[in-house]
Formats: sequence, C-alpha cells, structure tokens
Amino acid sequence: MGKGFSLGARSGLGDYCHVGASGGVVIGDDVICGSYVSFHSQEHVFSDSSRPVRDQGVTEVGISVGDGCWLGVKVTVLDGTVIGPNSVVAAGAVVKGNFPPRSLIAGVPARVIRSLD
Repeated sequence: MGKGFSLGARSGLGDYCHVGASGGVVIGDDVICGSYVSFHSQEHVFSDSSRPVRDQGVTEVGISVGDGCWLGVKVTVLDGTVIGPNSVVAAGAVVKGNFPPRSLIAGVPARVIRSLD
C-alpha cells in the first residue's frame, strides 16, 4: 500500500530499520544506513485544536535520499525531507526539510552543521 519504496544500487539498510512508504521513500545509489534508521513518509495534521488529531487527516509528501549519503544509527527521517547527494546525517538526528548536497546534518531537530566541501 502507499506510493512505495525504492532502494538504489549498492545501498543498504542496517538491522531493525523501518520504512513507512505510504508517501513514498526513494533512496539513491551507494547509500549507507545504520541500524534503527526509520523513514516516516506520512505525517498527521494537527492544526485544528478543536478536533482530535486522528480526525484531521495526514500529509504524504514523500522522502528522498540522494546518492552517496550516510545515515548514522537511529536517524529518523520525516515526511517531506530531501537529503542532497553525498551528505552525512549524524547518529540520532531527527531530519525534516530540504538539505543541500554534501552537508553534515545533525541534531534534534536536524540542521546543517557545515558543508563537506
């Protein structure tokens, strides 16, 4: 069900990874994912405080991870995220948004720490 999942050539997922692909998850070639990395391509809408979250619907924008990335252990990637090619995501980061190529990404919430150039 959902938009699906695509894993590029020579890419791998570590032990106990989770891929929720209802909004689509596309992982490029030569990507390394540590253990317990999770992808969540669906997010609950919660903007109307007069209604329960469960009744407000969801978004399903999708997730894209560029070629040559490395995602450390326990990284969480949320709906709508685009990680540019050849980026490194530090262990434990919670990633949402658009990140340029060759970025070192870390934190909760994740942000670009520096360029890898």
